[in-house]
Amino acid sequence: MEVMDKEKWPLTPTATTILDVNKSHASHYIARWNGAEKYQVTGACQDQHVVDVRNNTCTCRKWELLGNPCKHFIETLYEMNKKSEDVSDSYILVNKVYWLDTWKNAYSYKVEPIKGRIIWPKSLCPTTLIPPIHHKQTSRFTHGGINPSDEATSRILQKGEKPNVISLVTFTN
Repeated sequence: MEVMDKEKWPLTPTATTILDVNKSHASHYIARWNGAEKYQVTGACQDQHVVDVRNNTCTCRKWELLGNPCKHFIETLYEMNKKSEDVSDSYILVNKVYWLDTWKNAYSYKVEPIKGRIIWPKSLCPTTLIPPIHHKQTSRFTHGGINPSDEATSRILQKGEKPNVISLVTFTN
């Protein structure tokens, strides 16, 4: 609770950091208005997405999945500000999960301490749960090191054993 009381923004520290990173990355994009409620946002390396301002969606889907406005939507907000349109702050568009008020409500309740395990009452349930039987997994067959092709035929010869080498003999007339 002390950390939440020290925050000056309405968002959690993690959400604020993510939003700041997205704001810095948004400067690498260009948003173009289509004349209605959609913007085409393009960036380097053929990175291109469509932002729908009315439905608050982007084709990258990071906003829908994570709850924070993506860099494409933030660039769209910057473009709308240039046109002096009525635009809200980007932190208002963050999902309510990341707001400090939500966290304060969730953590406002106290967890009562409990007694030790020795003092717990014994269970009257007639069945006892036993752990499952442990089965040792079979090990995988491991191969020794693979020799290079020229050493594949070499081996240590026993005493008195001759090497099995085929030699080419050429005859001349």
